[in-house]
Order: sequence, then C-alpha cells, then structure tokens
Amino acid sequence: MNRVKALRIEKNWTQDELGEKLNVKRAAISKYEGCKIPLTDETLIKLSEIFSVSCDYILGISSSRINSIKNDICEFDSSCNIEEKQLIESYRKLSDNMKIEIKGEIKGMLRATQEEQYATKEDFSKRAI
Repeated sequence: MNRVKALRIEKNWTQDELGEKLNVKRAAISKYEGCKIPLTDETLIKLSEIFSVSCDYILGISSSRINSIKNDICEFDSSCNIEEKQLIESYRKLSDNMKIEIKGEIKGMLRATQEEQYATKEDFSKRAI
C-alpha cells in the first residue's frame, strides 16, 4: 500500500497531471497507485519532492509527512556531509520552476564532466599506443 493516489487527490490533480510532473504516462501513475508496479528509488524521490512529504510517508511506513533530509537521503547515503545536507535543504525551498532550472544546469554540468573524462581516456589511450 502506498499513498500516491491520496496525495494526488489532495492536490486535485489528474493522473495525467501527475504523470507530466514525473515524465511518465497516465498508465504508469495508475499502476503506481494500484501497487501493480513498484516505485523505483528515483520515482519515489521525485514524488517526495513533488508532494513535499517523506519517502516513508509515501510508502505507508510512517504516518509523519515531514520530509526530513536525514530520513530521506542521508540515511541511505552515509557519505552525506553537512554541505550536501544544506544544499538539499535549500533546493527543497525553491519554487518548482527554479528546481527545473537547477536540474537542467546540473545535467549540463554532468554531461560536461563525462565529456572531459572521455577525452582524458582517449588521450591516455593514444599515448599508450
């Protein structure tokens, strides 16, 4: 049992509207709500952000809606440091539009990093020949 449907209804959203926010089709939302397919970690985190509730609340594990960084993220990743926790707290205070903008910037930075790493590997391979 999860609380996806109840949370969606509280927001007065259709399955299509929630699907747009998650970048999935209405059918996937229906399956999540009916527990026909499990929520992936990525989807669960996105839902937590969208509804501003804890992952445990969505899964029905906790009755507390509080979206605690310690409970949601750093408990799963013990390498989280204070700066990362503060960044996450700040991110969660942003508007939805700002979050979208930040995600785009991060994706661009990750692509650039991967390209740099690939170029470095190619340079190393050429020197080895």
